Amino acid sequence: GGLRNPDRKAFVFSIAARGRILSAALSDGSLRLLDSETLQELATLCVSNEAPALATAISPTSPLLACSDRAGGVLLWDLRQLGRGPLGETESSGGGAVHSVRFVPGELLVTGGDDRRLCVHETRTAQLALQCCASVLSPLLCVDAAADGASTRLATAGGSIGLVSDSNIG
Repeated sequence: GGLRNPDRKAFVFSIAARGRILSAALSDGSLRLLDSETLQELATLCVSNEAPALATAISPTSPLLACSDRAGGVLLWDLRQLGRGPLGETESSGGGAVHSVRFVPGELLVTGGDDRRLCVHETRTAQLALQCCASVLSPLLCVDAAADGASTRLATAGGSIGLVSDSNIG
């Protein structure tokens, strides 16, 4: 926020891009949308002193933007209607920060964080309905995905044991 950071300087925790939209989750707790060519600020979202934004993702197939926070919550935004506020949000898991959000084919959002759970949420409705969760061995710091036709392969990494693993969502 402006009082904590009058010069608006912050470290970037996470970035996502689609077309000319660049989304950045910053250490000052904000989620900022920028023009990717000029870096001019278009909007500031998710500003919270209690639970700053940690990660961001933009859907490759729909006008959706997601961000996660240190409290374990995830917010979903429609890029066409930013002034209306978030479309939906998950409840804080109580298990700590969500460090990674990633859209995968089928309008699904995958999240992972300190609670050692890899969760898949449906994004076609504003409720971000939880489809499934899997426990993993260590806290998740990043999730990436690649579609190979019939299924989506996920890769995760994180934790003090340096574990990297992969799995399919079919």
